[in-house]
Amino acid sequence: QTRKDWIKYPTRDWLMNDVCNYLRSEYDLMLRGHDNFVLGLSTGGRGALLIAQENPDIFKGAASISGDYDQSPYPTDNLYIGYFGKDPKEWNPQENPISFIDKWEVPMYIGHGNKDKVVSISHMSRLKLFVDSLRPDLNFRYHIAENAKHDYKYWSSEVANMLSFFRDLTQSDKVAVDINE
Repeated sequence: QTRKDWIKYPTRDWLMNDVCNYLRSEYDLMLRGHDNFVLGLSTGGRGALLIAQENPDIFKGAASISGDYDQSPYPTDNLYIGYFGKDPKEWNPQENPISFIDKWEVPMYIGHGNKDKVVSISHMSRLKLFVDSLRPDLNFRYHIAENAKHDYKYWSSEVANMLSFFRDLTQSDKVAVDINE
């Protein structure tokens, strides 16, 4: 259903099968069991969530800033229509991250600006509602930046928070190992 002029853009399959496999074979990066993280902004935030949750054997954590997560309440959104088509009944449920929330394992940092006029903060609120009600066991950290918009100024302000979250994930493994030794 994707618009013909959008089909040329890379997909999650391309990223995982081509890019990650290349990094693995050529540079010993993106190896299973290592400290691999993925992050994305805006629609890339949605992609980061999907990629991480589809590949929990590769990713230790992920971050999504200003992302959108569940297209079902937004059937008239032009971005969704462009990718999934005009009829929401024909949208592939596997493209909706919420459809496989029962399989999620990867801890995530989720940030959003409260003054974002491009991607409503309702996306983050809805995601939090799903996670809290269906998967309260997941390690998700949420951050709302009260005066932030959908821009690089906000996204830059989240770098330290994301890195701190990733650092906490790697240190918690080391603590667990020390306790068990």
